[in-house]
Amino acid sequence: MYRIESGRVIVGNKVRLSCLCTGLIRIQYAKSGVFEDRQSVRAIGGRGSVGFDSVEEIPGGIRLQSGDFYLHYMFCDMDEWERALSAYHNDKLVWQPDMIDSDNLGGVHLGMDCIQRGIIPEGVHSADKNYHPNSTEYHLWNYVFAEEGTQPDAHYYGGLVTIEQLLAREKLETLVPQVRKIIEERKKYPPSFLSRSGYFLYNDSCTAVYDDSGWPVERKACETDWYLFLYGRDYSLAYRQYLCLFGRSEMLPRYVLGLWFSRFPTYRREKIAELYECFSSLGVPLDVFVFDLEWHKGGWYGFDWDEERYPCYRALIASLKEKGVRLAVNIHPDGLPVSDSLFADFVKRAGIEDSYREKVVKGVFKPVDLSSKAEAEAFFDVFHKPLMDEAIDIMWIDGHASANIEGLDKQLWTNELYWRFLKNQRQNARPVILSRTEGFGSHRYPVHFTGDTYSQFEVLRSQVEYTLRAGHMAQSMVSHDIGGHMWRYKHLNPELLCRWYQFGAMSPIFRLHSSGGSERVPWEYDEFVERSFRQAMLWRYSLLPYFYTLMRESHDTGLPLCRSFSLFYPNWEDGLSVWDEYMLGDRILCTPFVRESSYRSVILPEGEWFYPVSGERYIGDGKSSFVLLGEADFTPPHFIKTGSILIKQSSALSASSLPRELVIELYPASLINDSISVYEDDGVSMEYSAGKFCYTNFSAKGDSRRVEISISYLGDVSVIPEGRSFSMRVFCDNGFKLLADDRVMFSYKKKDEDLYPVQRYYECKVPYGTKKFSIVFV
Repeated sequence: MYRIESGRVIVGNKVRLSCLCTGLIRIQYAKSGVFEDRQSVRAIGGRGSVGFDSVEEIPGGIRLQSGDFYLHYMFCDMDEWERALSAYHNDKLVWQPDMIDSDNLGGVHLGMDCIQRGIIPEGVHSADKNYHPNSTEYHLWNYVFAEEGTQPDAHYYGGLVTIEQLLAREKLETLVPQVRKIIEERKKYPPSFLSRSGYFLYNDSCTAVYDDSGWPVERKACETDWYLFLYGRDYSLAYRQYLCLFGRSEMLPRYVLGLWFSRFPTYRREKIAELYECFSSLGVPLDVFVFDLEWHKGGWYGFDWDEERYPCYRALIASLKEKGVRLAVNIHPDGLPVSDSLFADFVKRAGIEDSYREKVVKGVFKPVDLSSKAEAEAFFDVFHKPLMDEAIDIMWIDGHASANIEGLDKQLWTNELYWRFLKNQRQNARPVILSRTEGFGSHRYPVHFTGDTYSQFEVLRSQVEYTLRAGHMAQSMVSHDIGGHMWRYKHLNPELLCRWYQFGAMSPIFRLHSSGGSERVPWEYDEFVERSFRQAMLWRYSLLPYFYTLMRESHDTGLPLCRSFSLFYPNWEDGLSVWDEYMLGDRILCTPFVRESSYRSVILPEGEWFYPVSGERYIGDGKSSFVLLGEADFTPPHFIKTGSILIKQSSALSASSLPRELVIELYPASLINDSISVYEDDGVSMEYSAGKFCYTNFSAKGDSRRVEISISYLGDVSVIPEGRSFSMRVFCDNGFKLLADDRVMFSYKKKDEDLYPVQRYYECKVPYGTKKFSIVFV
């Protein structure tokens, strides 16, 4: 009835069961008996098997063990093979193929484009054995830019109205099917691989696969190809399973954690130079400048620079580079102007001299077909290599090209090819793209661009939740338009902009962006907005060692930087419905203000929490909420559990600079037993993958009277800046003495008007070279 081959269990020559890692089981059914062994474009780690821990016969079937999980297969007619399957965690039934899961924690769609009041998603679609697409099929831009013949009456629904206005005027059931289908899908989040039910079934049956040359082809060999995730409430195991199947995301360069600036329309040359100086005057370095579509001579498309708008653009690029600014350019990869200076070369290289005219409409060759190997190679070699020669660092992929292979998602494949290109062009440099993402496996191509949203408090609130749900798909490096994209006036509500600054500082990427000339830079407003921006950014820059360490943790484990309470506290029932608070890593609890108010309701997990903004302490019981006051021009609102230590740096450093001095921050408690590590490498190259990195480990043990601090190193210490020094900072009432060897040093009271305008703390330099010392409270 069954046999074991290379660690796989084959039943009746038609069902094959493989264990990829603990609790992750591949289930294949092939009526022909020919199983699909080629690599999936999406589930790249699905081949092979580590074998089950045990395979034993039970009455009427077999029982396969992987860790604490068991898969049962009961022998039956092969046409009813699905009924033969069931999965157990210890002895509890957790899965059968026909189960519908309503406890999924939720993932995200392709992006947040056109999200606005009236279509803010609430809740999660149920998960079943069918693949739930996160694709362009449900892109809300389809409502605005309906393709002729495919979405009748969908273009603004017969008039210039937003989706919010449409849903206020019409009942959902009265809309044309195409519009109703999109809106019904976008009213909820799609499923992720995390569920309180303890399992997830990913259906890869229709995904394209790679041929021997590494190019995608249609899948034909296997009728059913499932991957069953079994993890109970061990979500860290679920992330390990996810990375096993879908692969890791690579480390991004450190500079992505700094300030990004983009604007539509892009500033002209003189304004760009002024922009850099204005940020500098606020004490905030500009790390990344983004050219939106105005750099194209051909408008929306093309690769020729508009030298009327940017005369001597090479000199402009060089001047920004000299200041340490990294550069990104906006690319719409679905079309090419035939007027582009390199278009003829592209046509020749792609071998389409005789056919390309069939795809030219209004002077644009469209769509570019990246599923054609010749066309894809020509597209990158002809148009993108010169951009790399211009010292462009980041490709902003604003949309997707065509991909005419069944089961090949257009955005996923577009991202994959850009990632390949960047890796091949600069083999020792870390690639960065900015793009929308299309479902599972998309975490491999960061940064995740969430698209064009409206500037509304409701959208800000939704961005917080979206960031957390994206983390449930291991999409950690999420980039929103800070301030929102679409707003018809020059200025936003200042309070809304300031609250967006605060949230942006507490999120993975801080990228200012807007459209229509609406401004997001603080000096276009007043001193209040400038102060809010400055405090948010200085707080963020001070935490760059923490952010970068979290980025490495995400690379290693899949865990996101921003973690929902559902993920971080899986057994905290009252935290399950909270989506406007979250953990930044394992020790900072963020409480962004996402409504137009100077106060908000906060619920805290059990324990004592310190609020550095005011110096107050709060006792969380996990059930009761309280009112938190918070001004829009203060440090971003956050809590830290007492007894914790944090490692910070000078706020004045750009994100690409490694700090010579680190600040050890302690938040006292009656009992202290904490440790934290800071990860460092050169911040830009791939040498980290060969072991050129170092962890600096800090530990604190003690009580309310005395704390012992120790510092140690693990890894290649050559990556640490020469002359590394430390300061000790403690949030306490009466100061402390620092005892190191035979030396006694007294702390001094300090107040930082930028980061903590209300709270005072005590600080002391740690003697150079000291690895162990004590602090005694006075």
